[in-house]
Amino acid sequence: MRILGLGAFHRDAAAAVVVDGVAVAAAAEERFSREKHDASFPRRAARFCLGEAGVTARELDFVVFAEKPSRRFERLLADEMTSYPRSWKSFPKVLFPWLGDRLWVRGRICDELGVDPEKVLFVASQRARAANAFFGSPFEEAAVLVADEALEWAATTLARGRGSELEVLGEIHHPHSLGLLAATASERLGLGGAEGFGRLYALASSGKPTRAAEVAAAVRFAEDGSYELDVERLGEALGPAREAGGPLLWSGGDRTHADAAASAVRAIGDVLLHLARELHRRAASENLCFGGALASSAELNARLAAEGPFRRLFVPPAPSDAGAALGAALDVAHTLGKPRRAPLAHAFLGQSVSPGAPVSEGAAREVVERLAAALAAGKTVGWARGRFEWGARSLGNRSILASPLGKGVRERIGATVKRREDYLPLCCAVPAERAAEFFDVPAGTEGLAPFLHVAARARNGSAEAIPSVLQGDANARPQLVDRGTDPALHDLLVQFGERTGVPVLVSTSLNLRGDPIARGEADATAVFERSGLDLLAVEGELRERGG
Repeated sequence: MRILGLGAFHRDAAAAVVVDGVAVAAAAEERFSREKHDASFPRRAARFCLGEAGVTARELDFVVFAEKPSRRFERLLADEMTSYPRSWKSFPKVLFPWLGDRLWVRGRICDELGVDPEKVLFVASQRARAANAFFGSPFEEAAVLVADEALEWAATTLARGRGSELEVLGEIHHPHSLGLLAATASERLGLGGAEGFGRLYALASSGKPTRAAEVAAAVRFAEDGSYELDVERLGEALGPAREAGGPLLWSGGDRTHADAAASAVRAIGDVLLHLARELHRRAASENLCFGGALASSAELNARLAAEGPFRRLFVPPAPSDAGAALGAALDVAHTLGKPRRAPLAHAFLGQSVSPGAPVSEGAAREVVERLAAALAAGKTVGWARGRFEWGARSLGNRSILASPLGKGVRERIGATVKRREDYLPLCCAVPAERAAEFFDVPAGTEGLAPFLHVAARARNGSAEAIPSVLQGDANARPQLVDRGTDPALHDLLVQFGERTGVPVLVSTSLNLRGDPIARGEADATAVFERSGLDLLAVEGELRERGG
């Protein structure tokens, strides 16, 4: 059975193809359009996925859209009517786009792809996120938690997965939304609202939750495991909003904004733990699959693992909007009785960097050796190879790499390569078998670490050895690299370790500020030419600055 999943019209529009229950291709539209968080209909991503799967649109059994548009329109209309007359300015901006093709998605899909209307199905957005989390996991049974903003009405979902079945146990509806809490904090701090979740989590690591009690007072817990959010009280609890264009206070003697971020993140974590305990009571499993926008926080995931009632935790590579496209396809595949297949072993589901003849083993080995030498000499390199990663994290196939040894690496990459704020963290990569020498990876999160979804504290003096990968709270986001899954990156880490004594590399995405991660050779070359990278490796070819 061949199924195309689609998601659009919110953030991170995407497409994914599932064949007989197995994900064979998945990509966000932004990789092709080069527009960050592109929410438009994912025609280019869909075209790529179909080509990668070797099927035409007419050969598809189903096309599944990861939302029920009429229910989302109903929720938006209710919001605007409830807040009238304050909403008179936002009313046309919010609702008029829905009077075009957003409400008539089935027709749009049929026109774009040339498929029959009866092949087009719809899955609620929160269910799609839950399916993405569970069906990609290594668990045969698990509790499933989704925490996000609301597209239709549900903002938080409690569910249970068993084999090929996914049962929703309960929902918490808009406006009582942890995604809304995070978006409100991000907006007040001038971090970009819902698109600034990552910045909010990063900023929190440099602060202390000095206003945690005030923020917590804006959340009321109920005996049935649900919660309610007082949005107006929340705004007051976070303190004065940051002035537009004003300085971001996160270091030195005044960390007002970092403290506000830390307070919000602490409150979010408290609610997540409350939900996890209720879900554990209902589902009675040792496994938790976590999806939605909040599942992209490595710090929240680490706290869930350390303080929550579950022994094992899994988060998919793309837990939120983009991942819903894959989840919708997987949900239909399993609902229609296909047996559950192998879990998602890796995130390399995108387009190859340069389609054509494969790189010879000798050329690939030579590139690794030269990169190891350059990195040991303090050079900063870009590496583009194979298929790009599914999700917002670079995992070695579209990456910027650097030595973590010594101070100033973070600042140099931020100023000359990424051109971004200093408080944003840099991730790192380490061989899976040696990770325990450098990091206290939370127990039960082994399935998260390959996807950069869990924070870990430095250990055994490694904080002094690799300061560039640590955040303000001495945590890092390590990618545990398995030799069987990614032998090239594993070999590079080993060779770098042989030269320096530390098999750890700074790893961040191959892009410039404001741009999506590089898709192919042209994008990688553009990053190289516009940045301060010393070298760029594209498959078997190595380019040097000025060479």
